[in-house]
Amino acid sequence: MKIGIDTRPLCEKEPSGIPVYVDNVLTALSRLQTNHEFILYAHRDFPFHLTQTTWKKRVGSGLYGTMWMQTQLPLWLIQDHIDIFWGTQHILPLLSPRSIRMFLTVHDLIYLRYPETMTWKSLTINKLLIPSSLKRADFLVAISESTAQDIAMFYEVNSKPLRVVPEGISSQFYPRPKEEARSLIETHFNVTSPYLLVIGTFEPRKNFLGCVEAFLKIADQIPHCLLLVGPSGWKMTPFSRRIRPLLEKGRAKILGFVPQPLMPFLYSAADLFLFPSLYEGFGLPPLEAMACATPVVASQAGSLPEVLGESAVWVDPHDSNSIAQGIMRLLRDVKLQSDLIQKGLSRTQLYRWDRTAAAILEIINGLC
Repeated sequence: MKIGIDTRPLCEKEPSGIPVYVDNVLTALSRLQTNHEFILYAHRDFPFHLTQTTWKKRVGSGLYGTMWMQTQLPLWLIQDHIDIFWGTQHILPLLSPRSIRMFLTVHDLIYLRYPETMTWKSLTINKLLIPSSLKRADFLVAISESTAQDIAMFYEVNSKPLRVVPEGISSQFYPRPKEEARSLIETHFNVTSPYLLVIGTFEPRKNFLGCVEAFLKIADQIPHCLLLVGPSGWKMTPFSRRIRPLLEKGRAKILGFVPQPLMPFLYSAADLFLFPSLYEGFGLPPLEAMACATPVVASQAGSLPEVLGESAVWVDPHDSNSIAQGIMRLLRDVKLQSDLIQKGLSRTQLYRWDRTAAAILEIINGLC
């Protein structure tokens, strides 16, 4: 069978979130034994090492991704005689023939849960295309039970097959010796003090503003600086205003996007990982922190309690006092740190990309 895959996320210059998901699943999927032929489709070229002759890619010349998917891609699927198409990012090519079976991965329903945190363009695209894509799909994949429940709550899809297939953790995330990690971080980023680590796209849903507000309440009680990592985003003016004094005093540092090979060292060198997100469809960064033996403070929002279990200190993301108290509780309690590190390391064993890929292949085989 010929399998078409939406690989537009791999075109991102600063990959995080869904691009990381697509890259890791495809890498693991390419290692599995199968007689299928896979064609990776995108609106422009992207880096992905194809090691087998049964894996090919076909890319456009730069037309805007969503427009390309709804206009040019349906024609390509016909030309390439695609049997099954996998939509990896919420939407499907809606003008494709009904003879092509389609399944869709839904990561979250942010546009319904927290529409105010999105850009106008993304919100509009989601509103226009996600409902029709859910109807068109022959099979749905949710990356967490939380997302599956959201799908059932907002859409009438009870008769449609749906499977929860969790994300995984890359094997590169494991504990590095603390001093080695700190030395590398000092060399690369000139960070000399102990730090609290925050990772995510710079956008309102990740609640960087809540991190700053909480840190301001406790900064005079701890020697740490606040280290913020992630690709640039949107709607961050209030955050920029509040963090300025901390930046000027050297108590906070914004690194922006950091390449994947350095991430395990960033996690390993941190005294604490802070993740008070307003909503998550899964929540990969805190799992990566746990895999690197760094204790986690996280919000009880969306999928996080389901994914992290009892391996984190829980806080209210809407209350900066709660976040500040969670940070101080963990920093002051060495036994709690040790307990959470062990629980976290154990928890991360549940999530592996090879399992995710195996489940995706089972779904493909079931649609044949």
